[in-house]
Amino acid sequence: SMSSSPRTWNFNTDRYLNRLIPPSPLRSIPYPIAHFLGYRRTPPKDVGNILGAVFAFIGAFVGLLAIAGLFNYTALKDLDGPGASAILEYNTLSSPLAQPRNTLLGHALSATIGVGITKLFALSSLSHSFSHSLAYIPAALACALSSAAMLLTNTVHPPGGASAVLAATLPDVINMGWPFVGLVTLGSAVMLAVGLLTNNLMRRFPVYWWTPDDLRGGREEEGDVEKEGEERAAVTVTREGMQVPEWLVLDVEEMGLLERLRERLRGGRVERRVSGASSAQCSVVSSHEEGVIWGLAGSSSEEGVLRGREEV
Repeated sequence: SMSSSPRTWNFNTDRYLNRLIPPSPLRSIPYPIAHFLGYRRTPPKDVGNILGAVFAFIGAFVGLLAIAGLFNYTALKDLDGPGASAILEYNTLSSPLAQPRNTLLGHALSATIGVGITKLFALSSLSHSFSHSLAYIPAALACALSSAAMLLTNTVHPPGGASAVLAATLPDVINMGWPFVGLVTLGSAVMLAVGLLTNNLMRRFPVYWWTPDDLRGGREEEGDVEKEGEERAAVTVTREGMQVPEWLVLDVEEMGLLERLRERLRGGRVERRVSGASSAQCSVVSSHEEGVIWGLAGSSSEEGVLRGREEV
């Protein structure tokens, strides 16, 4: 339930989205390819700011050249957003603002809001004024909504604000309409591709693709619960003593059998097969071990059957 104090209100989209996102497949991709996708087998060493400046220069230069070549003959040739993105993607590699999720979705979300707001204002009877003397109103609204939307979706990318403003102020972009969203997203993808190539030569980029959280956590937790349940349903016999679940009641014959097994372990040898009375049967997997774990399996009768396996 939401707290009564607005100061503590919080909405985390990842709480719901991360359930739908599979764990990173980079571990299963051939390493030379995974390396340029940001995966490292061991933590990478930091580079000094001299090399960092060199690679930031190379990345920004190549990235903006690619954008200029791509959009030179379109309405996007005068965009300022790619310059701001270049500083983030090729300079502040570990910043959450520079990660692929923020770069791609931040621009796409902001451009979508900018185009949508512009089209809504175009339906007004004052559309001519909003297109000229009052153009700052839809631009301000688009940027404000984009800022709020990026924060709520964990996709904050400051240059995205420029995409929202340009969608509401640049005449060529206003006339373009919805294709602007696709072109902005394409430009972001091109700059990301350049970043993957240049940033991973001696550094690491990205730090993560979707979230820094471990998406395997839920699956591992389920496995741990299952493993814990198996351990609770086990009888452990070692040289020093025995461990029996609290819910398991053993009769005299069964306790005697376990005690004999402990004595054999203390003697350094366990026979391959040990048979007791009719109330219990035990199969020992190997000898010369510190201990033996005995799993419990129910039989058709009320008597239990103890099945042994090695303790690892």
